[in-house]
Amino acid sequence: MGIKKYYATDDTTITNAFKDTRFNIYSRATGSNMGLADSLEVFSIYGQGSGSAGYSQELSRILVKFPVTTTEDATNSIQAHRTAGTIPAKDKVKFYLRLYNVEHDKPVPRSVTYSIYAVSSSWQEGRGLDMDEYKDITRDNEGSNWIMANSSKAAASSVITVSSYSNLTAGDTLSVTTTDGTLIVATAHAATTTSTHTDTPTFKKETDAGTTAGHLATCLNANDKLTATADSTAVTVTQVKEGLAGNTAPSITSGGSAGLTITSPFEDGAGAWASPGGDYHTGSADSGGDALHRTIMYDTTLDLGIEDIEVDVTTLVEKWIEGLHPDGESTLNNYGFGIMLTSSQEAYFETSDGRNYTDISGGVLHNTAGATTSYYTKKFSARDSEYFFSRPVLEARWDSAKKDDRANFYYSSSLATPDENMNTLYFYNYFRGQLRNIPGQDGGLGDPDGKIFVSLFSGTANNTGPEDGSPLKLVTDSPAGNSNVTVTADPTIITGGWVEAGIYTASFAITGAISEPLTTLHDVWFITSSTGQNHRDAIQLHTGTINPAKPYAMNMAPGTRKVNTITNLKDTYSVEEIARFRVFSRDKNWNPTIYTRASTNIEANIIESGSYRLYRIVDDLSVIPHGTASSTLHTQMSFDVSGNYFDLDMRALEPGYAYAIKLAYYNGSIGSWVEQPETFKFRVEKWE
Repeated sequence: MGIKKYYATDDTTITNAFKDTRFNIYSRATGSNMGLADSLEVFSIYGQGSGSAGYSQELSRILVKFPVTTTEDATNSIQAHRTAGTIPAKDKVKFYLRLYNVEHDKPVPRSVTYSIYAVSSSWQEGRGLDMDEYKDITRDNEGSNWIMANSSKAAASSVITVSSYSNLTAGDTLSVTTTDGTLIVATAHAATTTSTHTDTPTFKKETDAGTTAGHLATCLNANDKLTATADSTAVTVTQVKEGLAGNTAPSITSGGSAGLTITSPFEDGAGAWASPGGDYHTGSADSGGDALHRTIMYDTTLDLGIEDIEVDVTTLVEKWIEGLHPDGESTLNNYGFGIMLTSSQEAYFETSDGRNYTDISGGVLHNTAGATTSYYTKKFSARDSEYFFSRPVLEARWDSAKKDDRANFYYSSSLATPDENMNTLYFYNYFRGQLRNIPGQDGGLGDPDGKIFVSLFSGTANNTGPEDGSPLKLVTDSPAGNSNVTVTADPTIITGGWVEAGIYTASFAITGAISEPLTTLHDVWFITSSTGQNHRDAIQLHTGTINPAKPYAMNMAPGTRKVNTITNLKDTYSVEEIARFRVFSRDKNWNPTIYTRASTNIEANIIESGSYRLYRIVDDLSVIPHGTASSTLHTQMSFDVSGNYFDLDMRALEPGYAYAIKLAYYNGSIGSWVEQPETFKFRVEKWE
């Protein structure tokens, strides 16, 4: 089961569009909320209205958030599942953001590029529904909109310290940006009085740091956009206007060694976005610069306009889990994704932005590099959509296939490369029907570091067990890139690796006699505190049987047309069930011998490269397509001594529907996958 879906926990659309162009084009929907709507919308409209500021700009953007860290969901988040072993570690799994197109009766923009950013401030989903007339106004109530991120309004504050009176010189400045975007620059002077109520005030440098701090507080406090108090040499500056925009960091310029120090930057502001239309990590305005831009900003182009969005966002998701900003110092919290048209396709507007709810310029973004044409309108399903498989999803994909060569074991041959000659065996530690790690005893034996060993033996006269002699000598070629598998100094012992709870593996090659190679081998698994010890001095865990074959060349390419069945298929499954499907496959033109006909067990063909897909029968909706790309083989089938198999988490399916499975096998002779004709059907129900 190499796929896990995480559905959105919050989503909404925010817009600065005109409310009603029939009567008043100057009234914008910047205060509207659409958190409970069943769709999400992105558009850009240029020139629907005009005024003193020029032709108008109307934009719509999407916010969507998923459960990534344990802070958001201690049980069902990506981080929680990684800790529990449900999904693999970093670099072994990829994450894809998927948004599904909604058909509608309006025009659809073509050849449009959508930008996907990490949102940099917390926001509320809200309970608004109206996406036509924008009547669900939330502003300072519950829910985000074009102006407000959330309803928890608070003013940001900062502490500035007069750290050294002697290093404070005339001309040194303290610059503070207020919540409404006003820049206040306070300048130190040696012999002037402290000025008041101006955006460019001055404060007097006195003969001690404490008095100077008092002058600085008086200077800033007189401005009606800030309050300031001095406590000894520390000046606490607080924004008068509440909002996230107040978190803009102050700056200090000095002609020499600094006499002022930023003890703490402006923080804890909440409520309004720092900029209308949402706050995002875009790369240029954040520490980390180009690195930030490259790692957490994504673009995707939809040529026809009706396509779904599917973007690899692995790097960003991993940074959310780590909690690290690409600058390596500050934190990067998960506030979700912002989806919008790329800046060159959002509408042109020449004046700076404002925050007035009703004025035509309010909430309009300054974008002199924007488009003078409209891109209207693209819609996606929201998390409140009635269509289960169309809701926004963050999809984890990884290659979960376990390929146990016990029934597919070959001697080494000059026909193959060293890597191709490697065989992989698995050891499954079942205790009372459950997979369990080997208890960590005697120096950590059996822990996830992989202190488990394997030796091969020839069989006794009747091949019922390993011969009580020396282990067979193994080929010392290690598989490239497999850090969990090593060959010890003694080529009769292989160090195995831990895969997951209760499952261990070892890979090696062995050369058989040219004339009559052994037809039966026995693998003995053991643990020991020293690799120099042999199996006799160790704790033996398991003895298995292998029937190796000699590889041979063929005069024709093998076919992939098989006869297939799922031997344990049920008619109905519970939606809470994780089911394992066992696949039996044989050649289509198989002609068994008399002995085979009389055997109780028919030997299955092992399909080394097999894949499955899943679709809903009623409408042929593809639920899990074949994952056969080299980057993510998330629908690869596993195999062991009993044949092929795969697991399916029924919680990813909508109950009350019938589904069908199709299999595909890779044909190396044509370099393509061949889907098999059989269809395997079942139903998923929610049982009380």
